[in-house]
Amino acid sequence: MGGCVISCLSSCNGWKETPNVHIKKIIEGPSASVEIGEATATESRIRRSPSMKDITMDGIFAQYYGDGPTKPSLVDVLLESVNARKNKRAMAYRVIDRLEKGEIEEGGKKKPWEFIHLKPTEYLTYSQMWDKMINFGKGLVELGYPAGHRVGLYEETRYEWMVSLYGLWSQSLTGVTVYANLGEDALEYAIKEAEVHVMLCNGKAVKNVIKVCKARGIQVPAFIYTDSLPADTDLGDCKAVSFNDVIAKGAASSRAINSPKSPDDLALIMYTSGTTGDPKGVVISHGNTVACVKGFSQRLAGFTPAGVDLETESYVAYLPLAHILEFAAENVFLLRGSMVGYGNPRTLTNTSARPHGDLQEFKPTLLVGVPRIFDTIKKAVEAKLPDGFKRRVFDRAYADRKAAILSGKDTPYWDSKVFEIPRQLLGGRVRAVISGGAPMSAKTQEFLTVVFGCSVGQGYGLTETCAVTTIQRYWETKVENIGALVSVCEVKLRDVEDWKHTDPKPRGEICIRGPTVTKGYYKQPEKTAEAFSADGWFSTGDVGEFQPDGTMKIVGRVKALAKNAFGEYVALDSLESVYVLNDLALPNGVCILVDSQKAYICALVLTDEGKATAFAKKAGIEGTYPEILKKPEFQKKAAESLAATAKAGGKKPFELVKYVRVLADEWTPENGVLTAAMKLKRRVVDIKYADVIQELFKPE
Repeated sequence: MGGCVISCLSSCNGWKETPNVHIKKIIEGPSASVEIGEATATESRIRRSPSMKDITMDGIFAQYYGDGPTKPSLVDVLLESVNARKNKRAMAYRVIDRLEKGEIEEGGKKKPWEFIHLKPTEYLTYSQMWDKMINFGKGLVELGYPAGHRVGLYEETRYEWMVSLYGLWSQSLTGVTVYANLGEDALEYAIKEAEVHVMLCNGKAVKNVIKVCKARGIQVPAFIYTDSLPADTDLGDCKAVSFNDVIAKGAASSRAINSPKSPDDLALIMYTSGTTGDPKGVVISHGNTVACVKGFSQRLAGFTPAGVDLETESYVAYLPLAHILEFAAENVFLLRGSMVGYGNPRTLTNTSARPHGDLQEFKPTLLVGVPRIFDTIKKAVEAKLPDGFKRRVFDRAYADRKAAILSGKDTPYWDSKVFEIPRQLLGGRVRAVISGGAPMSAKTQEFLTVVFGCSVGQGYGLTETCAVTTIQRYWETKVENIGALVSVCEVKLRDVEDWKHTDPKPRGEICIRGPTVTKGYYKQPEKTAEAFSADGWFSTGDVGEFQPDGTMKIVGRVKALAKNAFGEYVALDSLESVYVLNDLALPNGVCILVDSQKAYICALVLTDEGKATAFAKKAGIEGTYPEILKKPEFQKKAAESLAATAKAGGKKPFELVKYVRVLADEWTPENGVLTAAMKLKRRVVDIKYADVIQELFKPE
């Protein structure tokens, strides 16, 4: 009986399917890139966006590197947006009211939880935002930090970060961005190398920065702090001024704006969270930032249907602003006249936030994130799916909608009957999702596209290229693909060992040139020379492959590939993005292990009590957590489950794990296993788990 009902519902959906003109446009449209120039013995022809085919590189720079002779920086570009929208909402934020201890249910068990109660949203209009920016800049100069000084930004993502950045730019100072969760070694390195004069940070962080500087014998910077300074903070002879007091000092000053005069002026030293060695400070000019935002904005213009008022659009900011992707996205929305709502990963959804999460409060139209966020969202939806008949309805709706999307159609019937509730999780207005920072798994990309009814695409770029190189086009449905080149750069593939541009599938190291390519690494000429060529090319270290439709795919890393005993290359990052979808694994909790003397691969997998208990119950294994993880039958079943996940994800036999070790550990930037950008430090893992790894690869 139930099967007949489901078939009838499916038929109703089929009758009401409508064309998706955006998907049709991608399917039937021209190639996403064009080739220019000639190939060499070791390099492919150059690829560009079709719109830039006949323009010289000088012409591309003239068009994007700065916004004409009168607007060399984003300060000048933002002023236009401010003047056009003075009383419109520009920024929104919520302040924590109180914390409450409680419980939530996970995996059929109660666990302690902390709920965050938030005060009503506060707003800044474009005029109010601009006044704060300009007054902050004037206040800096009044405090003794004129043009040329370097201001550290060591703060979580909040409106004060962006206000401070534009404020210091308005007086031609340079920003030095440092991840708020960067370890002490990296923090010391950035302060010392960049010679930071004054640092913006939360009042609670001041004490730690002073401790780090004094313990390591480096000059303690002055502080501008947000929120309040704890009473037990011993400043000694350090200067510390509140964020609001700096603005007040600037408001009392008659000093004029002194914004950058040339696009070549230094805007940012942005420290990357490298997986090995010390962080590198990427030197970003004002021209780079303008090119970045213009290139990103042009691609996003295709994500906005005709007739939509950009002033009704909104964006939720929650990724670290020290990450170039978040920096680019926020600037695009401010410069197009939309509202940026400042959130936090802990308050993004309704799980911890009260009365509700940031997504429901700010109702974004575009959601930008990294794969681990979207993996978490996918698992959260799956965990709440009903059993029995309702689950069978969901599965049929999912299958019907997936098939419809691939044929260029929409499913308004299933959308209203099945998918409307999960779509409210993202606020109900999301039109597009863009993922960057690491590969998104095919399963997650497909799931988000089907369930949330929006375009879900991946982007590719680096700090060294100001974030934007490729972005999948609106409603481009291919998975494991990083999309089409943006108009602001060009790409070629350079031969490296085992990857050649002359192969049947042209592959090689991705090299990028254009006005978004930055100036190199601060005070590191040798590393700059290794990655940046004299004629403007940046060598990414990523291996790319151009597809027949002109889009690009990442197939590995020049240096982050591992070869097994049969000479087969394992792309670690890409493979981990599939294994992390297993129900046992935590986000960012899988490390693939390869031994060049073995034909098989292994893995370390992080889990928690809820996931492990549910897995054990399903597998018929008795025991208590975490002791149950040590049981051989648990590890055996875990390996089988993970291999099944990879097989379902289309992975080849040599990419299926044979042995795993499931752990109750944590990997965080604070304990040194992850970078601040949440990437694995593989060398740290090798050392920390040397005995475990040796046991996994023991002779058979």
